[in-house]
Amino acid sequence: MNEIKLQIADKYIQLAITYLDQINQAQWALGDLLFALVNVHDGRRYEVLSYMTSQLNCPYHILDKYERTARRWHDKDRPDNLPWTIFSIANPDKHQALVNKAADENWNTTTFKEHINPINPLRVIKQVRAIVCRLINTGKLNSATLELVEVLNDMLDDMIEEMG
Repeated sequence: MNEIKLQIADKYIQLAITYLDQINQAQWALGDLLFALVNVHDGRRYEVLSYMTSQLNCPYHILDKYERTARRWHDKDRPDNLPWTIFSIANPDKHQALVNKAADENWNTTTFKEHINPINPLRVIKQVRAIVCRLINTGKLNSATLELVEVLNDMLDDMIEEMG
C-alpha cells in the first residue's frame, strides 16, 4: 500500500467540504427555480429552458438536467448527505430504495453507479477485444508488437467463447 507523503491542513479540507456542499445546494436551487418557472409558464418547458439558455449562456442540456432532476425528486425524497449527481442519474420509480441505502451508507456517485449498472465481465471483454481489433487494423504496429497484440486478441476470443 502506498503511503501518502502529503498533508493538507484540516482547515482547507473543511473549506473544500463547505464548497462542495454549497455546489450541491446550488444545483438543487437552480433545478427548483427552473421547475418553478416551467410551472409558472403553463408547462412550456422547452420555451422556458431555451429562453434561460439564451440569457445565461449555458447549454440547454445542462439546464434540462437540472430541471428534470428537480422535477423528478421532491424535497422529501432528497437525503442531504448525497451528491446531486446521484439524483441526476437515478430514477425515483426504480431507485428509491437504492437511494435510501446510499444515504444510509454514505455512498459516492461511483458506488451508486456500480449498483445501478454492475460490471458485466463478458461485455467488458468484448469491448476490449473491439479495441484490440481496431489497434490491429491501424497498420501502425511494428511486427513484434503486432504479434503480441494478435496473441492477446486470440486470448480474448478464447475468453469470450468460454464465457458466452
